[in-house]
Amino acid sequence: NREVLRDAHLDVAAIELERLGDLPKAAGSLAAVLALEPQNTVALSLLASLERRAKRPEKAADALRRLIDATTGRAEKAAALVALSQVEQGRGDAERARDALHEAVAIEGPYGASAQAFRISLAGSDRAGWTRYAQALYDHVRRAPAEGPRGQIVPSGVYVSLADVLDETLGRPLDALEVLREAMRSHADDSELARRFAQQALRADRAAEGVEALRKLVDIQPALADLQRDLGAAIATLHPDAATVVLGPLALLSATTPEEDQRLHARVPPLGRIHRESFGHESLALLYRIDFNSPALAMIAALPEALVRLYPPDLDGLGVGRSDRLTQKSGHPLRSLGSRVAALLSAGEFELYTHHVRGRGVAVELSQPVSILVPASITELSEAGQIFLLGRVLANASLGLSVFDKLTPRELEVMLAAAARIAVPRFGAGLTSEEVLDEQSRRIQKAISRKARRALDEIAPLYVKAAATDLSGLARSVSFGAARAGALLSDDLRESVEALRRTERDYASADAPQLAATAPLVSDLARFWTSDVALDIRRRAGLL
Repeated sequence: NREVLRDAHLDVAAIELERLGDLPKAAGSLAAVLALEPQNTVALSLLASLERRAKRPEKAADALRRLIDATTGRAEKAAALVALSQVEQGRGDAERARDALHEAVAIEGPYGASAQAFRISLAGSDRAGWTRYAQALYDHVRRAPAEGPRGQIVPSGVYVSLADVLDETLGRPLDALEVLREAMRSHADDSELARRFAQQALRADRAAEGVEALRKLVDIQPALADLQRDLGAAIATLHPDAATVVLGPLALLSATTPEEDQRLHARVPPLGRIHRESFGHESLALLYRIDFNSPALAMIAALPEALVRLYPPDLDGLGVGRSDRLTQKSGHPLRSLGSRVAALLSAGEFELYTHHVRGRGVAVELSQPVSILVPASITELSEAGQIFLLGRVLANASLGLSVFDKLTPRELEVMLAAAARIAVPRFGAGLTSEEVLDEQSRRIQKAISRKARRALDEIAPLYVKAAATDLSGLARSVSFGAARAGALLSDDLRESVEALRRTERDYASADAPQLAATAPLVSDLARFWTSDVALDIRRRAGLL
């Protein structure tokens, strides 16, 4: 039985070689095995060990080459190549030794014994040796997917190891960046890799590429302080004038250093720096990211008279009356601040009240001009927090979007359906009761002017024919846009969110870092704060 005979000879060879040290007897048994199976890897491995112990390097090298040819396992082949490199080095053939290590690293990458041996061999070596090592890693990156299991992706750490050699040892930062760019294609969600890519982009004078990569990650994880710090550093490299602004998200996440806090506190209050009317409609439109020409918004724009009739101001609901109004002549600091904010936003006239209802934040009533009711506790906030709260509602007022501060998406949907019925009877059937729709439609028809009626006759069919408008999504976008405007005017992200926490019940139970991670509006502000749009508007407004 050939298998029994083979195994017996292998056992004898192992005992003679490893326990008894009888090299001739071991050699005889191994010769018998190889006569039966010339490619037997166990026998070839034992033979290589035997020849090395017998100090016959040429024969040891021959045995190892045969073993390398016969071995199919990647780890085993790499181990044999490392052994061959040691034998060749002992023979004084450094080039062949390095060839063997090159092949071994190309097989197993930067983490195995072969890479360690290669790096040790390069201690004090010249540039050519490290170039050879980098090429071995390149070869591994190219060969691993084809030679490994189906669908295998080269680990991101392999690319990073190669990039480190190219950049730190060989002084080739652009080549290192290209390696990391390739890694990003197969590891798009790897935050550590993206951070490494951004750092490399800075070293290669390609900061814009680093910013782009980090922004994609911040979009996913806006509450991760390390990402925000790296993004801020990259942006500050591109835009030195934004070096303090980029600390905003870090302050929100309680991740600033004492020196950074001092820089933030040393800023000049924003309203004195902002150019007049720099936050006009054109700039605000960039913040809202909505289609201002959509049929839904065109319908709303045609209905200001009707909105006042349908939703008359409810000052009593918050315990205030006309006598509680803060007029321009009152000299009240809050009114003066609101007027300055309104002027910057081109918001026109507005009426301002303070209320004392616990748990209620800023409220809006659809009077003409719009009525803004703020909690009396607003005076306990910083000026930046007050600017944020006033800026949110006044930005909507400036764009004719105050209805979103008053009505829920459901109420808005019913109102628009009722208005559309004036031109398209029976539209909205099934949305709510026919009595409600018809009654609202009659009230709207009585309230609007002939000019508004003509506008509705043109717009309503477009609204009806358009794909169903996602009013919840539209309301969300309006809310986000208004918050962005308020936050930019305040020039203080941390105080803007603190104002939300102290005036709105939905935000009161969590701290700012938690809100950045879980509250959509705050997460959006953390993303938006260092965006190109935000930086461009600040620059035009005089805030940078």
